[in-house]
Amino acid sequence: MLSPSTLSLLVVAAVFVSVFAAFAYYQSAAADAPRLYRYGLTPRWTTVASVLALAAAAVVAAVRLDTLALDRRTVAVLALWTLLLVASANGVAGAAGFVRRWRAFHPASAVPTGAVSPGPVAVSGTATDEAVARAPVTGRDACCFVWRVTVEDPYVGTEMGETGDFREVAAGQGGSTFALDDGSGPVRIDPAGARLDLAGERTVELPAGDALPRPHTDAISDVEFDHGDSVRRYTERVAGPGDSLAVAGEAVRRDGRVLVTDVIVTTGSLSLAAERYRARALLYGVAGLGGVLVALWGLLVTV
Repeated sequence: MLSPSTLSLLVVAAVFVSVFAAFAYYQSAAADAPRLYRYGLTPRWTTVASVLALAAAAVVAAVRLDTLALDRRTVAVLALWTLLLVASANGVAGAAGFVRRWRAFHPASAVPTGAVSPGPVAVSGTATDEAVARAPVTGRDACCFVWRVTVEDPYVGTEMGETGDFREVAAGQGGSTFALDDGSGPVRIDPAGARLDLAGERTVELPAGDALPRPHTDAISDVEFDHGDSVRRYTERVAGPGDSLAVAGEAVRRDGRVLVTDVIVTTGSLSLAAERYRARALLYGVAGLGGVLVALWGLLVTV
C-alpha cells in the first residue's frame, strides 16, 4: 500500500507530466521540420517518447520516496538519469521512425512510374526538368531543397584567437511539383510538406557584413536582417533535374492525372534508401535501448 506522501507525489508528477506533454508537443510542432526529420522523429513521437520517459522516472522516484535523501546531490543525480532516459527514449522513437521509412522504401513495394495508381506507392527514377524551383542559397535548379543557417556565437570559444561556436537559427525547405521517370513514363511528385533526405550538400559561409545574393526566401531575408552583422554558415541540400531519386507517398488522382503527395524524398534508388534506413534504425535502436536500460538501472540503483 502506497503511503499518502507517495500518492501525493504521484498526483503532482501526473500533473507535471501532463503539462510537459502539452508543452513538448507544441514546441516540437513549432520546430523546423528538417531538424526533427534528421533523427527520424515527428512532433507526436518525440512527445510520446519524452512523456513516457518522464513518467517512468516519476514513478521510480515516487516508489522510492521513503528511502530518498532529497539533498542537492540526489536531485542532481536524479535529473542526470532522467535526461539520459528522455534522450534515449527519443532515440528509440527515432529508430521506429526509420523502421517505418525502411518498410515504405522496401523494393518489394516498388511500382513503375508509368503504372502508378491511387494508393500508397514507392517509386524511383530520374527527376526531369518539367518544373523546377530555384534553390535559395546557391541558386541551383531544384525540384526540392532543404536548408539551414548557423550563426557564429562570439561569446563562446573565442579565447586565444579561437573562432566562436555556431548555433542554428533557422531551417526550411521547399520545391516545385516535378516529374520522376524510370523509363516507363513520368509521374508527378508534389514536394509540399515533404520529408526530405537529400544529398548534394553545399555550404556557403559569409563574413559579418556580407549579404547573401538574391533571390532567396523570406525566411532567409529575416536571417540576413537579424544576423547580418555575424558570420553565417548556410548549408543547403538539393535534388535537381537529372538526379536519381526514390519517393514513397500517397498517390492521388487530380485533374485527370496521378500525383504523389505526402512524400518522403531521398537520393538514390529504393534499395539504397531501404538499406540506409535499416542501418539507421539499427543504430538508433541499439543506442536508444541501451541508454534506456542504463538510465533505468541508474534510477533504480544509484539514486
